[in-house]
Amino acid sequence: MPALRPIAIADSYGAIHSALRAYVDEVGISRLALDELIGWTSGYSSKVLGPRPTKHLTSKTLSELLQATGLVLIVAQDVSAFARRQHQFQRDASQVRPDNGRKRGPQSIRQARGNA
Repeated sequence: MPALRPIAIADSYGAIHSALRAYVDEVGISRLALDELIGWTSGYSSKVLGPRPTKHLTSKTLSELLQATGLVLIVAQDVSAFARRQHQFQRDASQVRPDNGRKRGPQSIRQARGNA
């Protein structure tokens, strides 16, 4: 696993936006340099990372921004938040879809096609 330096904790799109904006400012990448590095239209990163963004990150632009800045996203469980909501996650048997003994995944797909 690569060495990781924590930057921020984010639990919403707005928090992710703020963390990305602060990081880009911290490392001193100009918006125009970022546009050129990623291959975005000149001025696009200012629209995405502005204090009031006029464009929003998509899965594609988020991936490009993360790769260009050397950032990764880590998904972690907030244990106390989960504990407060855990009772809402419980399902009874009527809410669980039966699997009818079928296996799922690439091998079972090949078997169903007769390619096993």
